[in-house]
Amino acid sequence: MKRWPLPLVVGLLGAVALPARGGDGTDTAAATELFDAGRDMMKAGDYAAACPKLAESARLQPSVGALAKLAECEEHERRLVSAYGRWKQALNLARSMGDERAADVEKEVSRLDGIVPKLRIAAAGALPAETVIRVDAVELGPAGLGVALAVEPGTHAVQASAPHRATWSTRVETKADGATTGVTIPPLDEAAVAPVGVATPVVSPVTPASTSSSWRTVGLVGAGAGVVALGVGAAMGFVAMNQRNEAGCPGNVCPDEGSASTLRGAKGSADVSTALFIAGGVMLGGGLAVWWLSAEHGVRAGVLVTPMGAVGSF
Repeated sequence: MKRWPLPLVVGLLGAVALPARGGDGTDTAAATELFDAGRDMMKAGDYAAACPKLAESARLQPSVGALAKLAECEEHERRLVSAYGRWKQALNLARSMGDERAADVEKEVSRLDGIVPKLRIAAAGALPAETVIRVDAVELGPAGLGVALAVEPGTHAVQASAPHRATWSTRVETKADGATTGVTIPPLDEAAVAPVGVATPVVSPVTPASTSSSWRTVGLVGAGAGVVALGVGAAMGFVAMNQRNEAGCPGNVCPDEGSASTLRGAKGSADVSTALFIAGGVMLGGGLAVWWLSAEHGVRAGVLVTPMGAVGSF
């Protein structure tokens, strides 16, 4: 019997489906219309719109031709794993039906098998109960061990986790060479659990650079407050001098009660001026010292959490 090239076979027989599931043939008719629409879109180069229509056609009536055409479309969209699976489905269907296209489909499966990379995951020992294995977003059970899983070319995250065990993970790089990469999951360590009643010291992650900058700001603010205090103290000193002059009490001997009251006010202003001068000098000196220490040597700070509360450390 004459064997037609696969593209021609797909084109001529793509819409040939299994017997319709609906008694009125609705599934077959819809599948045929969807197949024709998807095929025409592929001819126009619109694979993004063609693939969903071909997928729906294959879902309604999974024929060898529909699956093969869908595989071709998905390969154009660089969905190699999905295309690889479609060709395998088409091959299984062709063999079960005794379809003469089985040999041609098998060639396509072999071709993609040489392109699509695989991951084979194994375990170094017995895994704990309820272990979950993940390859990217796909979740596998222990039954997935030892099976070469088709993956897209690129970087893949492999993870294994189980209750009360530390999670293990790694990243694997695969290429479009059809090679199988082995990944072995080591024994999962027991998860660290802090003893009941014992506090775990926690130090806030403060970097020297950010801390130093913060303390320089504190120093500048303190020095600025000192300058303000000195200015107010000087003003209060002038007020005290004016009040003393207004009192007219030579040798602190006042002629009347009003003058004595003004003199007492002058003394109060003088006391305030003196206190502000002392406080301003302390704040100015301390602020400059903090600024200089943080700028030249850096300052480290942290918070230690204990059962007694939070304690600052420098």
